[in-house]
Amino acid sequence: LKDAAFNLNLLGEISDLIQEINSKSTEVDRLVNVKSRQAINSSAKKLLEVERYLINIEPKVDDINSRVNKDLSLTSFQPNLAKPLNTSRDELSGAIKDLSDKINSAKRSLVFQRRIFDFDEKTEDQQHDITTALAFVSAVDIGDDHEQIEKLKNRWQVFLTDLPQLVNRVDASLVEGQDLSNDLEILTNCRPSDLQPTRSKEEIFGLTIKEMATQPQSTYPFCNDESVKTGLDQVRAQIECLARDKGLLQEQVRLVQGRIDHTADISRFSTLGKVPLPLGLGTFVAH
Repeated sequence: LKDAAFNLNLLGEISDLIQEINSKSTEVDRLVNVKSRQAINSSAKKLLEVERYLINIEPKVDDINSRVNKDLSLTSFQPNLAKPLNTSRDELSGAIKDLSDKINSAKRSLVFQRRIFDFDEKTEDQQHDITTALAFVSAVDIGDDHEQIEKLKNRWQVFLTDLPQLVNRVDASLVEGQDLSNDLEILTNCRPSDLQPTRSKEEIFGLTIKEMATQPQSTYPFCNDESVKTGLDQVRAQIECLARDKGLLQEQVRLVQGRIDHTADISRFSTLGKVPLPLGLGTFVAH
């Protein structure tokens, strides 16, 4: 009876630990369900706490396994308790593995969710800036009034001075988008021999892209082929749109510059001299 009571207590201890581990798994499920860039840092911090929990219970798990093995080896052990103990130990191992897999998947998910949020924010900002620039270019009206031409001259020169900064920001976003696209493609294992990761390690958890690419599939965002493909298509569409908008702005600037160069009263711009144009547009020549 004493042995039976002892082993029933052990079964209860295992059951409590399994329940505790499963609650941590449920917490990880919630952590990957982020709605904003700001929430990712908080989720990452809490995920590392869950990972530390898993590491900290290792001695307790080892002790439980040792006690189970000892009890199973005793000749006085009741056979009717052997199966429940073995089953509980297997369930404990399964719960630990499930939590470990979820932690690894959550890391990958949060890493790419953050990169997507960052790229979304940058492309939105750049497209807003391009739209503003296009509105200015489209509103340029040379006209015949000398005073208005002087105002236009000054505004156009300021615009041309600021334009390279906008173009540089757009180009940086396009590079970042292409890097993200390449890394997402590595996750799909479409062309692993052709593509190289753009980062040696990501900055949140210190994982390499190839380490994340070898993880088991899961339902978390960016942890299965379907989700990765959706993200990849989205990023490629954003790259295409941003590049197209940049090209449109360049073309509109060229057209306006052509109108200025060929205006009938171009002599009114004689004080400008030569103003270098960005984006390989040539030179603004005043006659």
